[in-house]
Amino acid sequence: MILTLSIPMRDGVRLFTAVHLPDDTPGPFPVVLFRTLYNQADRIEAAPGWVKEGFAYVNQDVRCSCRSEGVGWDPWLQEEADGADTLAWIRAQPWCNGQICMVGGSYCGEAQLLAAASGDPALVGCVPQVMPGHFHDSTMYTGGAFLLALNAGWALGSLHRHCGIPCRPELPPLEEMLPTLPIRNLDQVYGFDAPVPWWHAWLDHPDDGPFWARYRLSSRVQAYRCPMLFIGGWFDIYTQDLIDATLAVRTHGATPLTRAATRCIIGPWIHSFQLCGYPIPEGVADRETHADKPERVFVRNLLRAPDVDPLPEAPVFTVFVLGANEWRASDTWPPPGTREQRFYLSAPDGAANTAAGAGRLIETPPAGTEAPDVFLYDPRNPVPTHGGHGICCPAGSLEQSDRELRPDVLVYRSKPLTEALTLLGRVTVELFASSSAADTDFTAVLTDIFPDGRVYNLCNGVLRARYREGLDHQVPLPRNTPVRLRIDLWSIAAQIRPGHRIGLQISSSDFPQFARNLNGGGNPADESRPIPARQTVWHDAAHPSALILPVAP
Repeated sequence: MILTLSIPMRDGVRLFTAVHLPDDTPGPFPVVLFRTLYNQADRIEAAPGWVKEGFAYVNQDVRCSCRSEGVGWDPWLQEEADGADTLAWIRAQPWCNGQICMVGGSYCGEAQLLAAASGDPALVGCVPQVMPGHFHDSTMYTGGAFLLALNAGWALGSLHRHCGIPCRPELPPLEEMLPTLPIRNLDQVYGFDAPVPWWHAWLDHPDDGPFWARYRLSSRVQAYRCPMLFIGGWFDIYTQDLIDATLAVRTHGATPLTRAATRCIIGPWIHSFQLCGYPIPEGVADRETHADKPERVFVRNLLRAPDVDPLPEAPVFTVFVLGANEWRASDTWPPPGTREQRFYLSAPDGAANTAAGAGRLIETPPAGTEAPDVFLYDPRNPVPTHGGHGICCPAGSLEQSDRELRPDVLVYRSKPLTEALTLLGRVTVELFASSSAADTDFTAVLTDIFPDGRVYNLCNGVLRARYREGLDHQVPLPRNTPVRLRIDLWSIAAQIRPGHRIGLQISSSDFPQFARNLNGGGNPADESRPIPARQTVWHDAAHPSALILPVAP
């Protein structure tokens, strides 16, 4: 039986809701709830499976999207109140037995976290997949650089695709719109009738602070009263958020079961759960076995026994280790025994520009003086995004040889390893750098260099120099003066095998994943004049630039 309803929210707006009920059972039933911006067919098709097991399945279009009412979609913020109202409405229905579990990924995953802040007693579990948690430092900005492709492609695009807001009749391809300057004008490029309020608000708040606190998980986590199963991929845009969310809920969740039964699975996937591109044997990391099946077991067990750990034998973290091509379990992140190991940047025999250069990674700190490496960063010719944590641009672990032919990419490589090096944890680059610009970016990419010369990225990061002392405030960059930068490459699980080499790419752009720094030092949202910059990376006794790796036993 399928009921199609429009249910009222507290302000009178009605949301389209489809209720799928078992035909041969009188009920009431446990409920699986999926609230979506996208009206995804795969989740609607999931309904018969849940119904066959004796559960009700509820699919709802969020405010302003698809068949629901509403004016002025405001990404995410609307979902806290609407999610709470939806849970309360379901709990009051005669076909609900008072137990609800939420599912869904990306926007739909964050919708779960916002709804869970209500502390509704009927919500017995959530399965948030590939979802944001920090918002400022993952969804909007990373290292202070605006996530251009994601927010122009997904957020502005969703206004047209999912919320039905008219735009230009013949919209150019996204890749033709992204070079627009200033980036503030991108909503005009889409051709919306009026400025998009939240687009301008996001750009007007480049610093972390109170504006972003209203979005993030940490402001709500103490209200969570149900276990959560977080699922994502190493090359998703929200990888680090997933890990941090797991640790936060296990530490601060409102009940002992919430804390004890929350877990995390991270596979070699991009945001869409496709394999990342790194060479992986067939069948060892399929989504059905390692993501979908655990989700079903978690939901099924909670709805049938809401006071019992649904995965009693499972570790807290189950992660796929690239290179080793195996799944590894741990109850902490990073795992016990993980230590930091530094590989220092060096180029004593010449410049590190391109893979043909003299850049090296060495295990001993540089002694004495060593000439720095120099490259020209021209915002008119940025390094193109090719792999990494991304949406709306090429994401994953992709072969990097062409990228390393560019003279504005510094390449540092270790000697071939004689023993495997297993990395489990967060990767950092400590860089001593200077620039001729009033402000600029530095990017870093950790790579695995195969014996046959192939190069695959493992994790990446960026830092806008004005945020080198914290993402909540800006500090002017002194021209042509070395400063210390810590570039966060987020977490990874990977094994560099014997015969392989560790690689590091340093540059100043990764476009269109990140908006270009035009080097002018002004408001990045409103700058429109690209200024080339002379970038210098220092690696000597006084400036020991280093790649810092989390090496596991």
